[in-house]
Amino acid sequence: MDAANPVRIAFVCTGNTGRSVVAEVLAREIIGKHQLNARARSYAVNLDPNNARAEAHFVTLLRRRGIDLSPHIATQFGARDAASSDLILTMTHTHKAWAIAHFPGARDRIFGIAEYATGQPEDVPDAFGRPMDFCKTILRQLDRLVGAAVLKAVKP
Repeated sequence: MDAANPVRIAFVCTGNTGRSVVAEVLAREIIGKHQLNARARSYAVNLDPNNARAEAHFVTLLRRRGIDLSPHIATQFGARDAASSDLILTMTHTHKAWAIAHFPGARDRIFGIAEYATGQPEDVPDAFGRPMDFCKTILRQLDRLVGAAVLKAVKP
């Protein structure tokens, strides 16, 4: 893709308060570090307007890396988002099935993040309400998967 047309990557999870927003900011860090022609966004498959802020443990963990998640407000994934995304990466096979069912025209651009990054089926478990140590494990998993996925998405 040329500079006017960056690769548009959408990360999707249940509420867009944990896994997908973490994947988005990790992707943005990789994009900036490597000066890649890509953009990252994150979305929910089931937005809860009463719980639209980033999960506290992830805010803390990413603050330690100099990344501020506190302004994040969750966004529902919709038809316009599906149509404008070059690559849709879901956190679980259930999210993938939901996205395909709702946006069948995007089927060839929808993958589980691990499936896309490594070729192996691997869900990224939901960290909602889980302890800090569990969130650290999810962050390590996302560090590994997001880097591989972004680099694969933008390779010539």
